[in-house]
Amino acid sequence: MLMKIIKTLLILIIISLTGFFVYKYYAPFGAIVKYTYTLKDNPDVVSQLKPISQTDFLIKEGNNYLQIPEFVMNNDKVTFSLKSPVQSVKKVSLKIRFKNTNPEFKIGLRGAPQKDYQYKVLDNKVLDNLNWEKIEEGGISFWQKYKNYESIEELFFRPSRDQITAQYLYNINENYKISKYKKSDQELVFNYPLRSSHVLYTYIKGEPLDLTIEKQDQNAYEGKDELAIRVLKGEKEVFVQEVEDDGITDASRNKKTPQVTHIQIPDLEEGVYRIELVFKGVGDDIYITKITTKQHLLVLDNKIFVVGEKPTTVWTNSKDIDMAVVHKENEQNIKINDSEDIFLEAYKYTNFKMNKNINKIDFTKNDVVVQANDNGYLSFEPDSLFFPKPYNTVEFNNNLDLTTVDYIIADYIPPKNIDNWQEKEVTFDVSDMEITDDTLNFVLEAAGLQAAKKEIIIDLIEVTLIK
Repeated sequence: MLMKIIKTLLILIIISLTGFFVYKYYAPFGAIVKYTYTLKDNPDVVSQLKPISQTDFLIKEGNNYLQIPEFVMNNDKVTFSLKSPVQSVKKVSLKIRFKNTNPEFKIGLRGAPQKDYQYKVLDNKVLDNLNWEKIEEGGISFWQKYKNYESIEELFFRPSRDQITAQYLYNINENYKISKYKKSDQELVFNYPLRSSHVLYTYIKGEPLDLTIEKQDQNAYEGKDELAIRVLKGEKEVFVQEVEDDGITDASRNKKTPQVTHIQIPDLEEGVYRIELVFKGVGDDIYITKITTKQHLLVLDNKIFVVGEKPTTVWTNSKDIDMAVVHKENEQNIKINDSEDIFLEAYKYTNFKMNKNINKIDFTKNDVVVQANDNGYLSFEPDSLFFPKPYNTVEFNNNLDLTTVDYIIADYIPPKNIDNWQEKEVTFDVSDMEITDDTLNFVLEAAGLQAAKKEIIIDLIEVTLIK
């Protein structure tokens, strides 16, 4: 009876290892579908494995198992894929049992051949042997050269911009939290025109994102002038909208009333959000004439193009600024922190060093590009300034000089040692992953393995699809 039920659920699934490993199986309707490959007693390399037949199925306690010979990995990269209905799958979990002597061993997953792999670390010898203070929380490890934090949560709320954090397959700035943040009932307005594409950051906690963008086509160039608006939390897109051309596609310089786009997104998780305003057309032919929001923290990314006819004041938490006038007729005197007049030339950047935490720049004619060089940001209101990326980071790799960093944070927990094998479980979130042809593509990577004439013995690969 059990075999009869299972037969009705079987359809074709192809699982290939470097193009030579083929296996058929299907179990689509449960919340969890599990595929297990147990590998034993064969010194051959992966590329020499033969196709597996249906007779290799073993049924045990309601789970479907496939047993094949143990294999040895001696190339830097080995790929395999799983073909199965995956549109409703939210997570992919893998358990791998192995013996590794290489400095680094990791696994990657992607849903489309043209996309980059997402990676998880299976084993890293440098971090395993590091004798710094270490904290593990929620699958994340944090090392401190000198102890300054009691928890990873404290690190998220109390960043240090003066110390360097090496991050390993992890983005600490995406997890930054503002301590004692309170939302505001006041409306914030940027009523100074900006030309072409710009990027903004805001902070959300217990409130909807409420944002209004006003776009005006200048129609100085032929063709459509469109604006793409994207809102992202880290790399995850939470909103996208295209603002069409105003209907004038010639170079008449005729202008219409600004087009107004109101964005309201409820139920957002706490954190920093990136707002991209991307011009699509010729000649930077749009102005962002006005930005209105109910968020009280709002900054412009490190480069802006200020236009318009009225005098403008820009505030910045940067201490290192480059500025240039774009057109000769708009060369002008500016003031920095109420200084004496400073003449700003056209066509070339002039660098300014400033010593305050918040600096004020006054323009008389605008038509100026302002660029912050030191991870600083810009605003038209001093109280809206904040640091959306407050951590000073470098990317970790096994060749990094650890004397140059103060902390290491990693999406990594060392593997367990069980009966002379290393065993590691990792989980990928695929809820927003583009997946083509119902196929998940995996890669096992061990950089330098082949050159060092080392090998990794793999005993088990277990893939679990979670809907």
